[in-house]
Amino acid sequence: MSVFRIVCMQLLQKLLVLLAICSVSIWHVLYAFENLTEEEWHYTYNFCMQNNANACDYLIDNGLVSAQNCFDNQCEVVGMIYTLAGRHEEALAYFEKLCDNGNMASCGNVGDIYYFHLHDYFRAKEFYERSCKEKNSASCYGLGIMYGKGEGVRQSFEREDSFYKQACSGKEPLGCYNLGVIYQQRVDIKNHLSLAKEFYGKACDYGYQNGCDKYREFNEMGIK
Repeated sequence: MSVFRIVCMQLLQKLLVLLAICSVSIWHVLYAFENLTEEEWHYTYNFCMQNNANACDYLIDNGLVSAQNCFDNQCEVVGMIYTLAGRHEEALAYFEKLCDNGNMASCGNVGDIYYFHLHDYFRAKEFYERSCKEKNSASCYGLGIMYGKGEGVRQSFEREDSFYKQACSGKEPLGCYNLGVIYQQRVDIKNHLSLAKEFYGKACDYGYQNGCDKYREFNEMGIK
C-alpha cells in the first residue's frame, strides 16, 4: 500500500468520524446542491466515499459550493470529494481556507497535496511545518519523509529521526513504523533490534497492521 493511499484513507476515516461526532447530516451540505434530490445526493455521495472517482465527479458537476462560500464542515466534505475525484488543485482552495481558519489537520492536507501530487516540496514543507508546530502528528511524519529524502530541505537523518519521534509520540503509526525500520538497521546502537521491536509494536497499537506483522516477526525471533 502506497504512503499516499494510507494518508488518504486516514483522512477519509477522520472525516467520517468528524461527521459522526458532530452529528452533521450529510444532507446539510445539500445547501450547495441545487440539481440533486436528497436521495440522489446520498446515493452518489456513498459511492464517492468508496473511492469512486466518477461518482465524485458527478457531485462536482452538479454544483458543489465554492471555497469562498463554504462553511467549515462543508469545506472539509467538499475538499474530500475533490480529493477522491483526483482533482487535487481544486481541493487546495477548500483545505487552505480551513488551514487559514486554524484547522491544523487541513494545513497537513494542503501539505499532502503539494508533496504527493503537485511535487512542490517547498510549499509542502511550509504547510507541514505550520501544522507540525501545532502538534498535528501526521504533518510531523511528512517532514520526516522530506528530511530523509532531502526533498525541499537539506537531507538530515538526525532531523528525520526527530520528526518521526514527534509523529510517533502523537500516535501517528507510520512515524512509529519508520522508526522501527531505522533502528532495525542501526547496528551501531546497542539493543537496536529491541528498540525497533518497540516502535513496531507502537505502530501496531496505533492501527498499522504492518507494525503488528513486524512485531510478531521479531517476537518469534526471540527479540526482547
